[in-house]
Amino acid sequence: MLENQQDHMAVFDLDKTITSCDTFRIFLRHVLLRRPGRWGRVPWLLWATLMYKAGWRSNSWLKGQFFRHVAGHLPRATLQRRIDATVAELIRVWLKPGAVAKLTQHRNAAHRLILATASLDLYVIPLAEQLGIQEVVCTRTDWNSPDIFTGMLTSPNCYGPAKLVALEHHLGKQLATCQAAVYSDHQADLSILMAAKDPVAVDPTPALQKMALAQGWTIVHWQK
Repeated sequence: MLENQQDHMAVFDLDKTITSCDTFRIFLRHVLLRRPGRWGRVPWLLWATLMYKAGWRSNSWLKGQFFRHVAGHLPRATLQRRIDATVAELIRVWLKPGAVAKLTQHRNAAHRLILATASLDLYVIPLAEQLGIQEVVCTRTDWNSPDIFTGMLTSPNCYGPAKLVALEHHLGKQLATCQAAVYSDHQADLSILMAAKDPVAVDPTPALQKMALAQGWTIVHWQK
């Protein structure tokens, strides 16, 4: 009996995998350019970054600090304009041609497409829609709050091992039981790469490239 193609899936990381940039930075820049008063928060955010680098705070805490201090307490309509500008720039400037081609290849094969990223639902979900990806696993925010956006994260940061937990919760089963290809650029995604049937290192960091070579994983270069 032939395998059902819907049993096959492709899981894509976003930042530096599909895009050639850090999408969170693009989003923050769009907010700051229209809200110059928020630049007054930068000294605290630099201090927060130093605390993270020193190991005193987590990656999730740091993301929450940047998010709340830059985008928190803005009217929904204002923030929506910044989201729209972010998605438009990502589509226009930052997509890797190789990623677009691979997405098209999987779509034409009727494979299930999933975007799994630590980036924020605010812009990830509309970006995924533009890319023809129907399923998204990402860091969640209180975007559904009325009128004024507080800038709070409502889920764990979907990063490192937490991404595997979130992805398997979404799938309702272990990733290792799926016919899954996983694409990522970074060693933070080792947990999902190691669980995948077909792990692919995309424009990998030196640490991921070393691991990919040792494991015999596929290495591809999609960078512009």
